[in-house]
Amino acid sequence: MTVITKLEARGFKSFAKKTEIDLLPGFNCVLGPNGNGKCLEGSNKILTLEKGFVSIGKIVENKLKESWKKHKLNDGIYVDGDNEKIISINPETMKQEIKKISKYVKRIGDSELYEIRTKTGKKLIVTGCHPMFKYCDGMILSFKTYELKEGEKIAAPRMIKGDFNVHNPELARLLGYIIGDGCISQGQISFVNMDNELLEDYKELIKNKFRREKFYISYKGKATSLMFKQKEIFEFFQKKFNTTQRKGIKKNIPAEFMFSDYETVGNLLAGLYDTDGFFHKKGIHIEFCNKNEDLVDQMQMLLLRFGIISIKKEKRKYATNTKNKTKRKYYSLFIYGNENYKKFKANIPIRVQHKKEALAKGIKNVKANENIDLLPREVNITIKECVKVLGLKVKLLRKEYPALAAYTENRCCPSREGLNNILDLFVERWFELYNIYVNTPFEIKNLTKAMNNVDISSVECAQAIGITRHNLIDNWATEKFKPRSKNHIAYFNVLREKLVEKLNISKYLIVQMNKLVTSDIFWDEIVSIKKVPGAKYVYDLTIEGTHNFIAEGLYVHNSNIVDAICFVLGKSSARGLRAEKSANLIYNGGKNGKPAPEAEVSITFDNSKKVFPIEGKEVKVTRIVKQTGNS
Repeated sequence: MTVITKLEARGFKSFAKKTEIDLLPGFNCVLGPNGNGKCLEGSNKILTLEKGFVSIGKIVENKLKESWKKHKLNDGIYVDGDNEKIISINPETMKQEIKKISKYVKRIGDSELYEIRTKTGKKLIVTGCHPMFKYCDGMILSFKTYELKEGEKIAAPRMIKGDFNVHNPELARLLGYIIGDGCISQGQISFVNMDNELLEDYKELIKNKFRREKFYISYKGKATSLMFKQKEIFEFFQKKFNTTQRKGIKKNIPAEFMFSDYETVGNLLAGLYDTDGFFHKKGIHIEFCNKNEDLVDQMQMLLLRFGIISIKKEKRKYATNTKNKTKRKYYSLFIYGNENYKKFKANIPIRVQHKKEALAKGIKNVKANENIDLLPREVNITIKECVKVLGLKVKLLRKEYPALAAYTENRCCPSREGLNNILDLFVERWFELYNIYVNTPFEIKNLTKAMNNVDISSVECAQAIGITRHNLIDNWATEKFKPRSKNHIAYFNVLREKLVEKLNISKYLIVQMNKLVTSDIFWDEIVSIKKVPGAKYVYDLTIEGTHNFIAEGLYVHNSNIVDAICFVLGKSSARGLRAEKSANLIYNGGKNGKPAPEAEVSITFDNSKKVFPIEGKEVKVTRIVKQTGNS
C-alpha cells in the first residue's frame, strides 16, 4: 500500500498562488487552502442544537480553551470536534440532516472581508473564497463569495426540522410574556400590559410555576403593572437568561427553548406576539419589533420550525413610553402571505382577541404571496429542457398552464407552487411516453404517428436507419413504398431507443424539480454584496459528509481540498467537483485579482516499498485543466 505525502495546487479553485501541503504518516486533516481560509468573521451566529444561536467566534474560542490537544495549521489552529450537533443540508437530496461538528478552526484573518445581505434581512460576513450554495445546471453547487452577484439567490433554511424533546409550554409562554413586556431588574420582576386576559394568564402562570399569588399592582395610563420581589424567582430568571447581572438584563430566548418541541415553541412565540406583536387590521402583515437584534434573529429562526418565512427590516424609531423620544435602531420582523398566516394560526396560539380577529381576516382576504418563496431563475432552464424532451407544445398549453409559458420564456422566477402544478403535467406526459414505449406499434404508418406524437426528429431517425428523410416521410409513411424488412426493424428499434433516452432524461429532470419543490431550501435573494474591513481572526467548522452548516440563517460551505485530490486522481465530472464546467475549476481572480491561465494540481505518492513498478522513492501525478476545458 502507498500513501500521499504531498499535495500541490496552483490556479485550482481558490488556490490562486502555488500552495504546497505536506502530509504526515497516519491520518491527516486539511481544512481549507493555505493562505485562503474559507472562514467566517467571529460575530456571525451559527445554529447548534445544544447552544442555540451562538457566535462562531465564541464557540470556537471556548473549544480551544477546553481542549488539551490543539493542531497547528500554517495560518491557524484547530481542535477536534465533540458531540456538538448542527443542522446541515444534503445537496443531493436537498433535505436537512443533523450532523456532528468534527473540527473547530481558528485562522489568521484577511485584510478585507465580504458582507452579504439578503432580501429577508440576513447579513453574513465571510472571507472572499468562502463558498455559498447556488442552483446551477440542475444541481446545488457551491460558488465562492467573490463570484456572487446582487440579484442571485443563495440557499437558506426553509424550515428547521428535528426531534426535539424539551416540553414546557407554560414556562415558554411565561418567558414570552417577560421577554416582550416584562422587566427583570434589581431583584424585581414586573409585567406591564393593557389586555386583561394576558394579565390574568400571567398571574396564573406565576402561580402554577412559583406558587406566588401576591403582586404590587399599579397603573400606567391604560396599562396595568404587576410587580413582585422574590430572590428565588429573580435568580431563576437570571439563570434562564444566562446572566449574573442584577439590572439591564438582556432578554434573549434561552438555548433550550430554541430546540424544544413544537407546542413549547408555539407558546413561546405566542407570548412574544401577544405582547410585542402588531397584526394589521386588514390582515396585510404581522410585525414584531424590538431593539434587540439577537432576539429578532432568534425569532426568525424559530418561525422556521413551522415553515413560516419572515423578513427582517431595520428601522429608526423611538419607544412610545419614553420621555425624550430619542430615535434608536429597531428591528422588525414581518410575516406576509396567506400560507404563512395559516401556519401561524395553526401553530402559535395567541390570546389577544383583536389580534386573533386580524389574523382570521388575513387568512380570509390575503392572497398567497408568491413573491417570497421563489425558486432561482436558473430553474427555468431545467423546465424548458424537460418540455423539449417530453415533446410538449407550450402554445397549446398556454391557456391551461399559463405559468409554463412564463417559465419557458424566462419571464420570471418560478414559484414553488407554480412548478408543482407543472410537475403534474410532466408526470402525466412521462407516462404517455412510457405507454407508447411499452405498446410501440410495428406498422410503418403507426410508427411514424408515434414518432410525431413524442416529437422525435424524423431527420435523426432517418440518419440512424441509413436512409433519407424524404424516403421515410414521403415514401414509407404514405405507404408509397414498403421498406425492406431490416430497415423496418431498424426503424422500430431506433424509435424505441429514442423513447428510452427521452424517458431517462425526463425522469431525471422531473426528480430534480420535485426535489426543488419539496426541498428544505429557501432561496434567498442577494440584495447587496460589498467589501468590509477585515478581522484579526476568522473561524470555521468542519462537518463530515455534507460539509455545510447554518450561519446567520444561511447555508455556508467549507473546504475545497478534497476536490483537489479528486481532480488529480481523474474525476471527470466537473459537477462532481461542484463546478458548472471544467473551466470553472480555474481560479478566476475574484473581483480584483488576476485570473489564472490554467489549473494545476499534483499529488506525490510514497514509493519506498516499490508499490509502483518504476524507479524512485516518490511518484508524482499531475493534472492540468486549460481555459478550453481540456485536461
